[in-house]
Amino acid sequence: MGYAAVKKKGFLLVTVLLLTVVLITAGLAFLGKRAVQYRRAALLEASSQARALAEAGLEDAMIKFRRDLEFPPLSLDQSEFTYTESFQDADGDTLGYYTVTIDGSYRDPPYLFLIVSAEGRVGADPIKPLASRTLRVEIDLDLFAAGAPDTFNPYFRAVRNFEDLGGI
Repeated sequence: MGYAAVKKKGFLLVTVLLLTVVLITAGLAFLGKRAVQYRRAALLEASSQARALAEAGLEDAMIKFRRDLEFPPLSLDQSEFTYTESFQDADGDTLGYYTVTIDGSYRDPPYLFLIVSAEGRVGADPIKPLASRTLRVEIDLDLFAAGAPDTFNPYFRAVRNFEDLGGI
């Protein structure tokens, strides 16, 4: 075997090693990209759950408004009322929370509305949630229609304004 034959085998070995390194690098890059896609999908799912929890909080507050004319129980010197509810799965593990805050700063004339904020948080830890979302609505408290003091307001205790404040 001559020097030229050994040189060809060495060249072939180096080529195969370089090709292997390139293929392994491309495979790792592909796997890394998939991992990012899976994390984004999980975050999107948690974000959707957080919005659903926030919507559940708003709906809970609206049901309480419809059933109880004394809700929220705000005293004259109190402008805010807050409550939190948690959700568990069938095994009793906590899935998330919603916190409803009712701001009564504008409940008196000339404004006559309440601001209700509901924050949905996904995860067992309420301090460090996987995702959170906040929704805010204004509830009309004017018993009479604007400009017609003899006419009942059809939107009394109904949503007047809706805002999605986003989340993480």
